[in-house]
Amino acid sequence: MKEAYMAIDAHARRCVLGVMDESGRYLDDWQFPTTESELIRHVAAVKAPHKRLAIEEGPLAYWIAQTIRLEPMPVKPVML
Repeated sequence: MKEAYMAIDAHARRCVLGVMDESGRYLDDWQFPTTESELIRHVAAVKAPHKRLAIEEGPLAYWIAQTIRLEPMPVKPVML
């Protein structure tokens, strides 16, 4: 997979991260606690050289974008 398209639904206690490939094929989704370490672990687990993460604008959007940007991962956050 060359490019992964991810979307996150973030809440105070839990997040859901879904992943599609460049052809739009659904690959998987995960639920995990809303913590920095879990967010990084799940985004890093997606094996693709280029990743885009859609983030719904809300109370946690800035935190998610900053957390992802600080990691050495090829992820481009996109606010919705």
